[in-house]
Amino acid sequence: MDSAEADYASAQAEKERAQARLAIYGATAASASQGFLLPSPLGGVLVERNVTPGQEVRPDQMLANMPQVTAPLFVVTDPSRLWIQIDATEVDLPHLRPGREFTFVSRAFPGQTFTGRVDTVSEFIDPGTRTIKVRGAVDNTRRLLKAEMFVSVDLPDAETPGASVPSKAVFLEGQKHYVFVEEQAGQFARREVSIGAEQNGRLFVLAGLRPGQRVVTEGCVLLQQTLK
Repeated sequence: MDSAEADYASAQAEKERAQARLAIYGATAASASQGFLLPSPLGGVLVERNVTPGQEVRPDQMLANMPQVTAPLFVVTDPSRLWIQIDATEVDLPHLRPGREFTFVSRAFPGQTFTGRVDTVSEFIDPGTRTIKVRGAVDNTRRLLKAEMFVSVDLPDAETPGASVPSKAVFLEGQKHYVFVEEQAGQFARREVSIGAEQNGRLFVLAGLRPGQRVVTEGCVLLQQTLK
């Protein structure tokens, strides 16, 4: 009996506290309802809720409590249109610009290719990963793709400028890269080159070499010592 009376007294106190709070805003217990319509500025799916039943929400919380500034009450998203974050390399940069279309694949859907369009390209390179952040938009009307998926992006019509040579043809001296070019039969000249990405055992040469030129692919270090 004592426990029941204590619970009743606690409920009465909570009721009086709620009525006093309503009176501050000019409402009464009779006019107050258990629901409040909170419209969303866009249609979609509710994916995050940062309030709990019974939690008090005030307009000044956004100023008084800093974590609330970055944590909205609700997060609504439209899954029919997604963003894609691309970690591009410096070699990819000439082929990535706003409005450029690209294709990508997901391991979740073998044999299927999806299309997106570049929205923004970062103005700086990440010093840790040496990559450039690129954001694109993807049409997901079929709702196949899900948020936080990993995908592989391809630029089908992008051609890397310059020539490609076997990786063994390029050697490093100091801070610069070089190759040996055959000028005439048995005569070689050292040329400084600017290299790009490596793929399947070959390096893309962005500058310093023309397509069709013959380069030394074996014994470059020995040849370097011989010519000194």
